[in-house]
Amino acid sequence: MAASPPDAERLKRVNTLLEQALALPEGEREAWLAALPSRHADLLPMLRALLARAAIETDDFLAQPLRLGIDELDDPDEPADRAGDLIGPYRLLRELGAGGMASVWLAERIDGSLQRQEALKLPRAGWAPGLARRMARERDILATLEHPRIARLYDAGVTPAGRPWLAMELVDGQPIDAYCATHRLGVEACVRLVLQVADAVAHAHARLVVHRDLKPSNILVTPAGEVRLLDFGVAKLLEHDSAPGLTQLLGRAVTPDYAAPEQLSGRPVGVAADVYALGVVLYELLAGQRPYRLQRASLGALEEAILEAEVAPPSTRVAADRRRARALRGDLDTIVLKALRKDPAERYPSVEALAADLERHLRGEPVRARPDGLAYRAAKFARRHRWGVGATVAFTTLLAVALGVSLWQARAIERERDRADVELQQSQAALEFFNTLLTEHADEAQTAALRRLLAGGERVAGELFRGAPAKEALALMMLAEYHGHFGDMATLEPLLRRAAQRAAVAGDADLQANIECVLGRTLSESGRPGEAAPLLDRWLVAAAIGPETRASCFAARGFLARQSSDAAGALRYAQGAYDNLARVRRAPVWLQAEVRSDLGHALILHGRYDEAEPQLQAALEQLAAVGRADGTGAHNARIRLARLNFGAGLPRRGVVLLEEVAAAYRRLDGPQQPLPPVIADNLALGHELAGELDAAARRYEEALASARQAGNQAVVVSALVGLASLRRQQGDRDGARGLLQQAGQAMGEQVPPGNPADLRRLLALGRLQLDQGEPAAARDTAQRLLGLLDERGLVDLNRIAALCLRGEAARAAGDRDGARQWLDQCLAQAQRLQGRRPHSLHTGLAWRALAALERDQGRVDAAAAAQAQAEAHLQATLAPGAALAAARP
Repeated sequence: MAASPPDAERLKRVNTLLEQALALPEGEREAWLAALPSRHADLLPMLRALLARAAIETDDFLAQPLRLGIDELDDPDEPADRAGDLIGPYRLLRELGAGGMASVWLAERIDGSLQRQEALKLPRAGWAPGLARRMARERDILATLEHPRIARLYDAGVTPAGRPWLAMELVDGQPIDAYCATHRLGVEACVRLVLQVADAVAHAHARLVVHRDLKPSNILVTPAGEVRLLDFGVAKLLEHDSAPGLTQLLGRAVTPDYAAPEQLSGRPVGVAADVYALGVVLYELLAGQRPYRLQRASLGALEEAILEAEVAPPSTRVAADRRRARALRGDLDTIVLKALRKDPAERYPSVEALAADLERHLRGEPVRARPDGLAYRAAKFARRHRWGVGATVAFTTLLAVALGVSLWQARAIERERDRADVELQQSQAALEFFNTLLTEHADEAQTAALRRLLAGGERVAGELFRGAPAKEALALMMLAEYHGHFGDMATLEPLLRRAAQRAAVAGDADLQANIECVLGRTLSESGRPGEAAPLLDRWLVAAAIGPETRASCFAARGFLARQSSDAAGALRYAQGAYDNLARVRRAPVWLQAEVRSDLGHALILHGRYDEAEPQLQAALEQLAAVGRADGTGAHNARIRLARLNFGAGLPRRGVVLLEEVAAAYRRLDGPQQPLPPVIADNLALGHELAGELDAAARRYEEALASARQAGNQAVVVSALVGLASLRRQQGDRDGARGLLQQAGQAMGEQVPPGNPADLRRLLALGRLQLDQGEPAAARDTAQRLLGLLDERGLVDLNRIAALCLRGEAARAAGDRDGARQWLDQCLAQAQRLQGRRPHSLHTGLAWRALAALERDQGRVDAAAAAQAQAEAHLQATLAPGAALAAARP
C-alpha cells in the first residue's frame, strides 16, 4: 500500500494527539506535551498553538486562521471570491455575509433548471479542507430536516478543486433580536416567536439532531413574522458524533454567550443544551439583555459566570418598565430560570416541555415549572376569565361574589380529586404490597404454592367477574404478570390476549392499551418483533389514552428497539416515555424508576455514560425508597450499570454489581437454583474481561444451560460465543470454531442479524480469523461489524474492539499506515468511553496494540512508552493475578 503524503500523515497525527489532549483538564496538558515520545517532537509547536486556541469558544477563533505549516491548510494566495464567479451550476451575485470559516453569497442558477436565487455557502479558501467535513455533515443533517421553519437545503456539491458548497433557501429576514427591537414587540409576541423556534428545534430533536449553536443570528424572522432556523454547521447527531476529529482540530465552534454549562466544561451534550440556549434567547428577548452581567469583559469571565453565577429573574432587569416587569414576574421568570438551570437534569426534559409551559402561560393556565397550589390555580382562573366582567362597581362586586363561588367550587373539586387520588394511591399501595410480597419476598416453598394457586386463576376470574369485562380484563392481566414473573411464558401470552379482548368489549381504551403494550413487550422477548411493533405503534399515537398509559407503551416500544440494537429508536422511545410520564400528576414511583432506567440504558447505547449513570442511580434510589431495592426493576438498573462499567473498561466494578443481583436471586430461589440466563451471561462476560477465565467458563456454562431450559436463544448464542472466545484465548482454535458454528446455527427469528448476541459473534469470529492467519477475512468481518454498529448508532465496547481488530488485521497484512489509523481510532474511542475515570481496560488494550505496531516499525522508545501506558491501565483493571495476555481484546 502506498504511503500517505507527508503532510496528510502529519495532519492525521496532529488530530489524534489533539483528541487525547483535549480530553485532559487544561492544567494537565503541558505536562502531557512534555511527556510525548520523541517521534512527535516536530508537532509540539503546532500542538501548543492549537491547544492555546482550542479553549476559545467563539467564531473569532475561526476568523483568525493559524499558520499550521501544512500545505493543505495554509494557502494565503488563494484568490478571494468575486461577483460573477461560477461555483458549480451557480453564478455569484453579491456577498450576503461572512464569518471566520465561510461566506454566504446571493447566487443564481445558470443551468436553466430553476429560475430562482439561493444562498450559496462557501468555505473560506484557507480553511477549505478542514471545513469540508463540517459542511458535509451540515449537508447530511439538513437533508433529514424537512420543516417550514428550518431553512431548506436545495443542492450541494464540490468544485473540481475539491471545494464544497451548499445551496440553501434564501431567507429575507432579520435576526430575531433585531426583529423584536425594530417592531417593539410586547412580551406575548416575543413568546410566540420563541414558540416557532421551539417547533423547529423539536423537529430536529425528533430526528436526533442537536443544533448546539442557537443564537439570534441563526434565527431569522421574515417580514411576515415567520421564523427560519439556520446554520446546522456545528449540529451533533445524537446517535454518535459524526465528526469528532473535526471538533478537536477546529475548536468547539459554539458561541459562549448562548452555550450551556456542559458545553463550556466539555461534558456530553444532548437536547438539554438546546433547551438552555433557547432559554438564553428568550431571556434576551424579554429582558433586552443576556442573563450574565460581568465585572470584567473577557471570555474567561463569561465562562465563569455561565458555570457558577446565579441568574437574576428577567423581571428584575426591566424594573424601570413596570408594565413589562409585571408581565414577566411569576410564570415567565420561573419558566426562563428553569430552562437556564446549570444541571441539565434540572432543566425542562425537552424543548417540547418548555414550549408546553409557554403555551400554558399564554392560555392563562398553571405552568408545570411552578408549584401546584390552590391559590395559584385560582389566580390563573381569575386571569383567564377577567374579560367576562364589566368595569362598573356593580360588576366588580358581582365578580367578587362569583369568584368566591368559583373558589368554593374549586376547593370542592380539589377535595374530590384529592380524595380520589388518595383512594387510588391506597389501592395501588395495597396492590404493590401484595405484588412485592408474592413475587420478591416469597421463599422457594411459598413460590411453588403460589404457582399451584395461579393455575386456576383464569377460571376464578371468569366466574367472579361475569358480566364485568373490565374487571375481568384487569384480573387476567394481573394473573398474566404473575405467570410472567415466574417464567411461564406459555401461559402468559394467551392470558394477555384474553385480557385485551375483554378490555375491548368493555370499551376501556386505557386498559386495553396497557394490556396490549405488555403483550407487545412479551412478543419482543419471545423474538417476534414483527408482531410486536405494529401492536405497540398503534397506541403511541392513539388519542384516547392517558399519558401514564402512553408512557408504558413508549417504554415497551423502547425495549423492542433495544432488542434489535436500534440505539436511535431506544433513545427516542425512552425520551417519549419520560416526557409523557412528566405529564402525570402522581405517577407510580416504580414506573418513574423504570422509565429513568430505560433512559439510562438508551444513553449507554450511545456511549453517553456521564448522562446515563445518574439516571440509573436515581432509579435505584427511587426503588429503594418504596421497598423495591431487590425487585426486578432494581436488578435491571444494576445490570445496566454493570454494562456501563464494562464499556468504560472497569470490569471488576461491573462484576461487583452483578454479584449483588445474583445474591438477591439466591436469597429468593435458594442457592442450588441456577441464575437467570441474562445474569449468568453478564457475569461471565465480566469475569472474562477481568481475565478470570475459569470463573468465566463456569458462568458461561451456567448461562447456556439455563438459557436452553428457558428457551432464551439470544443468551444461548451469547454464551456459546463466550465459550468460543475462552477456547480461542486458551489456544484451542478448533474448539472455538466449532462453538461459533453452533452459535450461528442457534440464531433464528429470536436472534436476527445485528442483535447484541450476533454482534458478539462477529467479533469473536474476526478474532479467530486473525489468530488463524487470515487477516483479509478478519478485516472484512471487522468492517461488517463496524457497518452494523454505524447503522444502529451503537457506541460501546464492541465498537472499540472492532476498531482494534480492524487495526490489527491491517498490521498483520503489512499495512502499517492503515493499522495506525485504525488503532488511533480505537484508542480515541476507548478514551472517550473511559471519560474522567483514571484507568480503562480498553484504553490499555489499545495502547498494547499500538506498542506492538511501534515495535514493528523499530521505534523502540515509542513502543516502550506505549507499553508502559498499556500496563498501567491493565494492571489497574484486571483481576489480581490475571495474566495481561489473558484480557479479551
